[in-house]
Amino acid sequence: MNSLALIIFAPLMMSLVQLFFGKRFRHLEKFTTAGGVGLAALLSIRNLASALHGHGAFPLAFSFSWFGFGGLRLGFHADNLAVPMLAMVSFVSLFVHIFSVGYMHGHPRYSRFFSYISFFTFAMLGLVASDNLLFFFICWELMGLCSYLLIGFYFEERTACLAAIKAFLTTRVGDVLFFIGIAALYGATGSLRFEEIARAATGGLIGQKALLFASLCILAGTIGKSAQFPLHGWLPDAMEGPSPVSALIHAATMVAAGIFLIARTAPFFPSAAMYAVIGVGSFTAFFAATMALVNRDFKKILAFSTISQLGYMLAGIGLGATAAGLHHLLSHAFFKALLFLGSGAVLHAVHTRNVDEMGGLAEKMPWTCATMYIGAFSLAGFPFLFSGFYSKDEIIGAALLFAAVSHRHAYLSPGILVAGKILSFLPFLLLLAAAGLTAFYTFRMMILVFHGEPRDRHRWEHAHEQPPTMIVPLVVLAFFSTAAFTFAFREPIETFFGSGTKESAVAAGAEVAHHFAMIASVIVGLGGIALAYAIYFFRKIPADFLMRNPQGRFLYDLFFRLYWTDEIYAGIARGAVALARRFGLFDRRGIDRIVDGTAPPLVSTSRFSGFIDLYVVDFFVNLTGDVTRALGRLARALQTGRIQDYALGAMIAVILLALWIGL
Repeated sequence: MNSLALIIFAPLMMSLVQLFFGKRFRHLEKFTTAGGVGLAALLSIRNLASALHGHGAFPLAFSFSWFGFGGLRLGFHADNLAVPMLAMVSFVSLFVHIFSVGYMHGHPRYSRFFSYISFFTFAMLGLVASDNLLFFFICWELMGLCSYLLIGFYFEERTACLAAIKAFLTTRVGDVLFFIGIAALYGATGSLRFEEIARAATGGLIGQKALLFASLCILAGTIGKSAQFPLHGWLPDAMEGPSPVSALIHAATMVAAGIFLIARTAPFFPSAAMYAVIGVGSFTAFFAATMALVNRDFKKILAFSTISQLGYMLAGIGLGATAAGLHHLLSHAFFKALLFLGSGAVLHAVHTRNVDEMGGLAEKMPWTCATMYIGAFSLAGFPFLFSGFYSKDEIIGAALLFAAVSHRHAYLSPGILVAGKILSFLPFLLLLAAAGLTAFYTFRMMILVFHGEPRDRHRWEHAHEQPPTMIVPLVVLAFFSTAAFTFAFREPIETFFGSGTKESAVAAGAEVAHHFAMIASVIVGLGGIALAYAIYFFRKIPADFLMRNPQGRFLYDLFFRLYWTDEIYAGIARGAVALARRFGLFDRRGIDRIVDGTAPPLVSTSRFSGFIDLYVVDFFVNLTGDVTRALGRLARALQTGRIQDYALGAMIAVILLALWIGL
């Protein structure tokens, strides 16, 4: 069997086995889905190693006809863009499965949980390997279903149910627009395959307006799935699900799918759409980082960091540095899975998500603390030693180079040129500011959780380190969050990505701006870490210094209330519901009354018409029939069949004729 088929469908098969037979074989249920995902991981890593060393036949592919639909052939393939992603998704998912063995132990829906996360993994693997938009969209929607089931897994809690509904409905907004974009591309090209659409776009076979419209619809799908502004609100609330689910959503599946979609479709995005990608990504990176500054929920802080880091990836692809954006996607998968699984270990021990109720846990949970610090350093972009620094630095460098080379056109007026220059520097400034904020809130979180005096003595006394099934995944993921991973795979992976994506001059000449961007990011990153330690560890600066003036209180409320976006959307929803009710009232009291008012005269008219029809029209019709019938009877009486009667009749007729002539 094709190894790609095994990679994609092994998790699906084990998911179904677990779902239908897991309860019958409880001693094997912890190994079933992990075995399927483990097989996928093993084959994916083997394919990646072969590809990096130039061995093997690539792309791996299998396809089949879809209902004989115009000879259309759709299938899956593993090209140089998909192979590293398949390895990352299956590898991270495997360790999420292993961690979940200990985390979900004793839960009454233990078997169902593993079936769901294995199916989630299958959907993401299928999406990554799809060679066409139809299969991509099917897997995209399957992930939406899985996210709904897993976010609402603790359905006994109302907040979990509401979070699942919010995630499902919010992402549907982007999904509808994504589907419209797919329809537009199919209408323009007659194909759903990425390769053929890109060939048609570069060959000028698609109108620029149609291509721009379809590209913006695809971007809307990414905004919904990857929780970018303005459809970002569902992801923080999705933390109501189990921590392994959060790790899977934030690291290997779901939100990563949106970034991969942009990377896959970037070859046919027009420049105007790429500017929109840059704007959404760079703004969201800064926007989400500000909200993480003041949040007190352990998992929501990490959720806002995910939104921010996804903004970096989106901006990187928009800037043309696709390899850098995907490199950051890979490195982010490891350290974000590490941080979420680590947070799950902490929550498993203290049973609260409020960082203000923690403190001093480094003493109780040394392995969890040490591994999470590696993830925190990588998220904060600590220089040189951790993977997050290198991938983030490349994106910031691409943003600086973009600003440096933009608007070098002589025909532009001075005013437009100056305004364009300022705007072109905005992505760099937003991404750089987000880097400093990320470093600050990451170490604020770590200090509040692991250092200082315990703020809840009862929780602290009952805290304990977790079993090996939960610690080993943290250690493995911690290794892949260090610079060792970057040094080993950075150049081949970026070469691998670059050979299959649209690398513009911005990415190709990124070394020009790299050194300045690196120095700037190191300064703001170390500054953010130092400020966090000064406020929360050494207490040299009061933690409430922002609250001491009206402007500071306003900023605090702005960030803490998430820029009032939930209230704004709730207001829009209430307005829409109120408008719908008014239309309903108008329908009942206006249109229905008009309709009801016309009914009585129409009924009276129909009754009168029925009376005329029954007693007048029917009377004359029936009279005509009766007369005709009587005449027929008379004529029949004359037809006796006897010759003498006919002779008599003829004689009478002759006599009458003679009399008439005589007269």
